[in-house]
Amino acid sequence: MDDFQKIVQAVDEGYIQGIHRFGRRDLIEKYFPDEFSMFLRDDNDDLRIMHIQEWISSIEKRKEENPESYENRNVAYEIKDVSIHEVFATVVLDLYYNDKLFAIDQFSLYKLNGEWKFIAKLYKMA
Repeated sequence: MDDFQKIVQAVDEGYIQGIHRFGRRDLIEKYFPDEFSMFLRDDNDDLRIMHIQEWISSIEKRKEENPESYENRNVAYEIKDVSIHEVFATVVLDLYYNDKLFAIDQFSLYKLNGEWKFIAKLYKMA
């Protein structure tokens, strides 16, 4: 499997399956190291950083409060761009919920010990 295929696998298994379809901690932790940061803009354009364990906790809380929200979720994505530079890469994708654009995501990944890991995320809600 080449680097492009490994990155697509990380996107599909770690991000789409792990976070959006099933909320599975094992898949998330496989591709998102503790150092991962998601950069959030609030309504006042202030910047906030969320680390992966906080994100996982929010997913688990949401699943506990409303389990059918994951069971009935139709998730799709379209990769718009992948740029690979030996040991780091960027990915831009459109994320769809129930056939409607939900968000535009940009990820930075590092190749660590031969495996592609998510390091940072920026996004814009649709």
